[in-house]
Amino acid sequence: MTTSTSTSVIYIPDISGFSKFVNDIEILHGQEITAELLEEIINAEELGFEISEIEGDAVLFYKIGDPIPIEEIYNQSLKILQKFHKKKMEVQEKRICQCNACQSVNNLTLKFILHFDNIELINVSRFKKLYGKGVILAHRLMKNDVKENEYIIFTKNYPNSDKTNKEIFEVCPIKQNLEGIGDVDCQYIKLNLPN
Repeated sequence: MTTSTSTSVIYIPDISGFSKFVNDIEILHGQEITAELLEEIINAEELGFEISEIEGDAVLFYKIGDPIPIEEIYNQSLKILQKFHKKKMEVQEKRICQCNACQSVNNLTLKFILHFDNIELINVSRFKKLYGKGVILAHRLMKNDVKENEYIIFTKNYPNSDKTNKEIFEVCPIKQNLEGIGDVDCQYIKLNLPN
């Protein structure tokens, strides 16, 4: 086992409504649908992120180095969101099954967590595991007070987040009280797919 410290962008697309979906469904079809949606998220990623792990209803992406501009994250998130919704429609159209999983897939939404921080990379065999305060903070942001269904949430100190193009999207401030961390100033961007 070896470790190294680096600055990294942490990016987590997280399926919302997943817990209810899993609890209310036939397990076999639920697993198939979840796998299809997560594969779609992974295949739509184009910014060179690496996958640390798949966490049930989320993908923990990271990219070592400089922060990625918010506009690029926004465009990437819209692309993933578009593919996610297209896959949900395909799942509903191709299934003739009336089980709860097949019928309730449309209730799933997608949010994105973004953070830039120092991380520890722990190499275990051929796997890389992320570790550190930044990883914990990003995971704590998955439970937040944003009232929108689909959005990107990130800490206010994300580099150059104050230099976004306000004509493309609006950045809204929100303070979050994160378990074990305390109050953190954050921002979020509502995601709306073009019609």
